[in-house]
Amino acid sequence: MDIHRTIHDALKACPSPEDRWRYTYELIVGAAASLLSAYPYYVGTTHYGHKKRYDTPQGILSDLLLKADEEATNKGEPLNLYFDGLKDWTAGYFFNSGIVRIACAYEYTICTARGADPFDTAKFEAVCNSLKQESPPAAIEQLLDVIKCFRISGGTEGRKRLNDTVDKLVDQFHFEKQPTAETIYEEHGNTEAFAKTAVLFVWADYNWFKHRPMGYSGAGQARERPSVQYALALRGYRALCDLYSWCFWLKRNSEQ
Repeated sequence: MDIHRTIHDALKACPSPEDRWRYTYELIVGAAASLLSAYPYYVGTTHYGHKKRYDTPQGILSDLLLKADEEATNKGEPLNLYFDGLKDWTAGYFFNSGIVRIACAYEYTICTARGADPFDTAKFEAVCNSLKQESPPAAIEQLLDVIKCFRISGGTEGRKRLNDTVDKLVDQFHFEKQPTAETIYEEHGNTEAFAKTAVLFVWADYNWFKHRPMGYSGAGQARERPSVQYALALRGYRALCDLYSWCFWLKRNSEQ
C-alpha cells in the first residue's frame, strides 16, 4: 500500500470548493500536505513503546534551526527543516499540524453542510442528526455518531476518558512489535473499530491542543507508537475526505 497514493486519491475524491466551502477544502489540503511532509521520518522511530525521545535537547533546538537557515543562505537554497538534528522535531511538527487540521475540517464540513456556525457547540448535535436523516452511507453515519460523542466528553475527566477509550481500542488490534503504517492501514483500514479509533484519535489530540497544558493521560500507551499514530491519522483523513465529498454533493444537489 502506497501511503502517498492513498492521500492523493483521497484528495482527488474531494470536489473543488466553491464560496463557503473553500476554507474547509484548504484545511483538507493542509492536512494532506502535513501528513506527506511528516511521513519520511515520523514512522521510522523504533522506540515505539515510550514517549518520543528527541535526540535534540530543547535548549539547542533554536541553534539548530539557525544553523539550518545559515546553511540554506550559504547554498542559496530553501530552508531544509530536515537538517541533521531537526528531523524528528520537524516530522512531529508536521504530523501534529495534520491531525489538528483533520479535526478542524470535521467541524467545518458538518456545519457548512447545514449553514451552521462551526463553533456553535449547542447546535452541533442537531446538525449531525439532521445529516443522518439524509440517508448517508453507512461509514459516514458511523462517523457522525463518533464525532457527536465528543460533545458529551467535556472537561478534564471527559478528556481523560476519551484518551482511555482510544488506548483500549488500539490495544484490540494486537499489532506486531514493529509494524509499519502501511501494514497497519492495509490490514485494518476497512474495519469499523479501526475507523472509529482513527476518528477518536484525531479528536482526542485536537482536544489536547485546545486545552493545553492538560496533555495525554499516562505515557507509553500503544497509540503513541509512531507507526500506529500515522496509520490512525491516515484513516481519519480518508474518512474526512469521504465525509466532505458526501456533504458537498448533498448540499449541491439540494440546491438544484
